[in-house]
Amino acid sequence: MPQYHLKRNHMLHGTAEKAVLVMLWILLAVSIPHLVVQVIVCCLGLIGHQWFLRYRCKQGKMLVIGLSFILAGSCGLVFEIGNENTNALFSFEFLDLWWNITQDGLFYSALIAIKAINGLLAIQFAMQVFTFEEAITLAKKMKVPDVLIEMIFLSYRYLHGVQSCAKDIMISQRRRMGYKSFRVSLKSFSSMLSTVFIKSLRDSMQNYQAMTVRGYQGVIYTPTKWINSSPITILIIIFLTIALYALSFKYCLQTNC
Repeated sequence: MPQYHLKRNHMLHGTAEKAVLVMLWILLAVSIPHLVVQVIVCCLGLIGHQWFLRYRCKQGKMLVIGLSFILAGSCGLVFEIGNENTNALFSFEFLDLWWNITQDGLFYSALIAIKAINGLLAIQFAMQVFTFEEAITLAKKMKVPDVLIEMIFLSYRYLHGVQSCAKDIMISQRRRMGYKSFRVSLKSFSSMLSTVFIKSLRDSMQNYQAMTVRGYQGVIYTPTKWINSSPITILIIIFLTIALYALSFKYCLQTNC
């Protein structure tokens, strides 16, 4: 997991602060059923990304890719498929079925999309603010089984090696005009996949042999790190969460939900 530094070192520096923020952020994204409150959570999340993090182009691209999948998936929730609905805002017939766009359908698809966006922001925020050592320590404190932690630790190292190998092979293929056409690109890509698979299998066997020679008996040392947190910051996060739930409860009373 890449390590990123916070812009404001006096806020969200402790491990517990960041863990509480991410967990409550995901809880808000999942549990609040009101679009207005979800939009407020999304705006606060975007502000948090820009305020606390040194945002990089690569992470911005990852966010845009995630948003494109979310928006594409939510478009399918807009339609009510079946018989013609006279109260629909727009409807058309396709494949002997009526595709109706209603006000409730638009509201539901927008709510699901904004919830997914909030969840994506929370997960990406966690990936950027937690160091690998903090994530391992937090998993241990949450009583995650040691076997699962070791699998994550080994997979983390293993995937970086596979990614580096695939990148080197693709650079070599591009220099040899391996992607000059669609047909040649498919052939080069399939060749790259087979080469990476064989190399990764060989590397995994060599890594296991190296671990066995060094006395591996089923327990791997994993680095730990825990930064002390400020109780004031944790209280601010909890207070903000309660305020958002109170606002959601107010909307619930007004709409008789």
